[in-house]
Amino acid sequence: MGPRTELEIQQTLRREVEQERWTNLDRTLKREAGDDGRVQIERFNELRLQRQRLLLIGRLQRLQRLSLADEVHLGRSRRCREDVAHPGRAWRHHPHRAAGHEW
Repeated sequence: MGPRTELEIQQTLRREVEQERWTNLDRTLKREAGDDGRVQIERFNELRLQRQRLLLIGRLQRLQRLSLADEVHLGRSRRCREDVAHPGRAWRHHPHRAAGHEW
């Protein structure tokens, strides 16, 4: 075995999107969350996160289906059409719902 290739790392992360356990993608989301628990989607455009952007958004959508995250539209009173490029979008984690995990 030796060091993992970039392809192996990306394949592992793609599998993590749908997992029902704490993942490396969750660690990244926790690191990127503000004090209020919100993750600003626009930050995924930063160079250090660009390669994982779609994976992180997919993970947030999976967490939403598991009731572990909510989509929040800043400055809007109603929900917008699902659009990953929408600039006023953020997600909020629900740490109290993730049994056994610190969010």
